Amino acid sequence: MKNLDSTMVEWNKGIDKQYLHAGGFCAYCGDACVPFTKNLPQELIDTACEYNGNHPDCGNHDMKLTHKPSETLGEYEIWECQNRNCDWTESY
Repeated sequence: MKNLDSTMVEWNKGIDKQYLHAGGFCAYCGDACVPFTKNLPQELIDTACEYNGNHPDCGNHDMKLTHKPSETLGEYEIWECQNRNCDWTESY
């Protein structure tokens, strides 16, 4: 079994290579985008952006308050666009 330090070094090298030389990471959700580099950790490939960095955007968002997390997670609100085929969300 590898030790944690060597695993983290490999993880960081894979992330750096993905960011600098391949598709990078989605600006909206932060998940990896194709094409994937050879050394990108499998966990990041498995949880890659389902839209490959091209999230639907209706252009004129109809934002509505959808929920507030519990107070233990902090006081903020989740707002979501109500337009069809748009998954834009914001938190304040």
